[in-house]
Amino acid sequence: MQAKQLSPSTIRQYTGLAKKFYLGLNGDRSLDSMAVHLKSLAYIHKPDVWRKLRRAVTYDQQAKGYIKPSKRIAKQQYPSTVLPSDRPKLRCKVKRVKEEEFTKLYQSTTNGNLKAALVLSKYTGCRPAEMLHIKALGNNKFFIPSAKKTEDGLRGLDRTIKLNLKEAKTVGQALKILASLDPRKGKTSLQKALERATKKVWPRRKKRITFYSFRHQMASNLKSTNVDLKTRSYIMGHQSTTSISSYGDMRYGTGAPDITAGVSYQEIDSKVREFEEPNFDKIKAIHAKQYVQ
Repeated sequence: MQAKQLSPSTIRQYTGLAKKFYLGLNGDRSLDSMAVHLKSLAYIHKPDVWRKLRRAVTYDQQAKGYIKPSKRIAKQQYPSTVLPSDRPKLRCKVKRVKEEEFTKLYQSTTNGNLKAALVLSKYTGCRPAEMLHIKALGNNKFFIPSAKKTEDGLRGLDRTIKLNLKEAKTVGQALKILASLDPRKGKTSLQKALERATKKVWPRRKKRITFYSFRHQMASNLKSTNVDLKTRSYIMGHQSTTSISSYGDMRYGTGAPDITAGVSYQEIDSKVREFEEPNFDKIKAIHAKQYVQ
């Protein structure tokens, strides 16, 4: 099995997921026990979450040198025996928002808070959890604290973005409108308002626009330009250049996003890392101390 290139933060995340997985084995880490336990978790996890857990266990077993178990775990499929009524409900994702769709949605609502939230999502590409924490810095710049940031600093990236004058004014006004919302409850109320609005505008659609849809569109816009990979990642709030691969499609980009990084490239280069090949010898040494084989 070829080792995949993983960032240090992904390695840390996979290791944590694997630890939680082993807790459910009650000390029995045999190959059959792991396979059965993984299958049973399909009844409480969505397919994408389950597959991430499978990747984590596969990686952890491989890192410890257990090649046969890692190969078997890697081949497991989300069981088709899980009845539709038992499967977790999945929300269809929309990863593209056309300009006319934004305009129609914006004009369809009288909810001032929702209008402001739509503006922030469209022009900054922020995560929903970051929306109510954005700060205007002046000179068309805005600071977005990362909702993904961890205490160890291995995940998430605070960033400063810069917009053109027209959009900066629009975003600044939107921030003033949303300033009175409670950050703890405001995100949920805005998401519910957007859900009601999209149902009203497109009642027959199965896939509905969410705030994350605008984030995907922002990534598409960035990918359709000659902006370098590290700068794109920084604008999206990613510490690793691998993360942006999960967002957007250059075919749907506008080719000219009006957003740039609000810091020097030297600062971007120091904060955003290229994907890295994990050091398996070092990882095995760490596992040898943490686990009783």
